[in-house]
Amino acid sequence: MNDECTCFDPEWLNDDCPVHGEPAFIREWNKGFSEAEKRIKERESMGLTNTQVRLKSLETELAECKQKLRGTYCAHCGEEFPLDDDLSDIHRHIRICDKHPMRAMEELCRIYFEIAAECIGEDEVRNQRDARIANTEAHVR
Repeated sequence: MNDECTCFDPEWLNDDCPVHGEPAFIREWNKGFSEAEKRIKERESMGLTNTQVRLKSLETELAECKQKLRGTYCAHCGEEFPLDDDLSDIHRHIRICDKHPMRAMEELCRIYFEIAAECIGEDEVRNQRDARIANTEAHVR
């Protein structure tokens, strides 16, 4: 007789393992079944039916959803805000949040402005910028 474990050997799948007795999948099945039986007994000892347990679970889930609906948060720094009709609180925060990616973009724009101002002068940079903004606004209308 072979004394090596055959729990996961496909050729021995339906035979008892010489080391562990029954095959591994049977042991795992029995372990899961034992856990389920234990939970059922706990519920019965508390006098709860499956319907009552499910109801408690749904009530907990509903409470969590209600909690989430009360507000919003900044995804970059985690600060929380109450929900308002126009989301003005979160909009104001986005403009000043140090961790928002727009701060990096603003810094990059500031650097490009300084470089351009050194090359062609600050007044010329502002004039070209204002002309492009005016052209964009006219196009959008």
